[in-house]
Amino acid sequence: MFVCFVYFVVGKGKGVSKRNENRPGYKKTKVGWIPDGWRTPRIREIGKVQAGRQRSPHFLNGDLRPYLRVANIFEGYVDTSDVLKMRFTKDEFERYNLREGDILLNEGQSLELVGRCAVYRGVPKNCCFQNTLIRFRADGSIKSNFALALFTYFLKRGVFASIASQTTSIAHLGVSRFAHLQIPLPPLPEQKKIAEILSTWDKAIEQTRKLIDAKKRRKKALMQQLLTGKKRLRGFGAPSDKNAARPQDWHVATLRDVFIPVIRKNDKGLKRVLTASGQHGLIDQSDFFNHSVAGKSLTKYYLLKQGEFAYNRSSMKNYPYGAIKRLNKYDEGILSTLYICFAVSEKNNNSDYYEHVFESGLLNQGLRSVTQVGREPMVC
Repeated sequence: MFVCFVYFVVGKGKGVSKRNENRPGYKKTKVGWIPDGWRTPRIREIGKVQAGRQRSPHFLNGDLRPYLRVANIFEGYVDTSDVLKMRFTKDEFERYNLREGDILLNEGQSLELVGRCAVYRGVPKNCCFQNTLIRFRADGSIKSNFALALFTYFLKRGVFASIASQTTSIAHLGVSRFAHLQIPLPPLPEQKKIAEILSTWDKAIEQTRKLIDAKKRRKKALMQQLLTGKKRLRGFGAPSDKNAARPQDWHVATLRDVFIPVIRKNDKGLKRVLTASGQHGLIDQSDFFNHSVAGKSLTKYYLLKQGEFAYNRSSMKNYPYGAIKRLNKYDEGILSTLYICFAVSEKNNNSDYYEHVFESGLLNQGLRSVTQVGREPMVC
């Protein structure tokens, strides 16, 4: 979606911006050169921006209602497989009740995922939202599906990351900072046409994604059988019994037995800042966002070498409890200290094997407890 949006709305990179410079029918604004008929309002001027209700055990009055949180919001869709409930009074329910077409953005998340957004489609019914999310409710001047495309573009370009504040554990988008952003806004008929074109591309992409996902599921099933010993290769012994967790000739080890922590600091002055993507693995932020969203000082970042691993605890598609990725694309890179970095010890040097273990999902149960402790406000 966002690639097409770049082309139709603001152009792809500096080349198109220069091409539009001083062209007939274009004007210079704070968001760049845009068509004469477009406006540049702030987000708060085209809709209502609101934070969700805080979750607390002290709220004992009212009716139990479903509510959405960071763990439910993925890029372009709402995951309703794990929706929790808490009590809302009548006044609270009216204030935090979601309407179909509301856009929800992650207020608190890792830097590369802060601002991840989706449209609420009315499921589950009578649903509210938590304060880890920001709601944008469009007024009549902007189409909801156009706003979603715009916000997704901002996410991919690192706009949200650039305005977010950062604590020791997560980044915060901030309601007021989000509401203050200026956007390029075409007239409604043009918004509708842009959204229709993007929707056509989305449908084609979705069909391809479904085929790829089906192949991935088949591979994952095979991985889980092989990595648990339910299925074994010829010449390597008998598979595990039906009720056994593993074959008799296998043993149990902790991650501490196999890996060593990587805490080396960036004393080399390296500037390749990495981010962990579920789809692309450990990738240069400049490639992922088209520019770096890291802080100015990089000396305290971890320096990771090729073949070493990093754990991003943020939930993402197909990685509900975070993703462990190996550095494959570059010889070296640096990561925020929010990541947990480690390397295979010399006596357990089969790094390829462990990469498949991490991709299999077999560690999800253990990772679930880590993510709950590490970022309780985001997964409760």
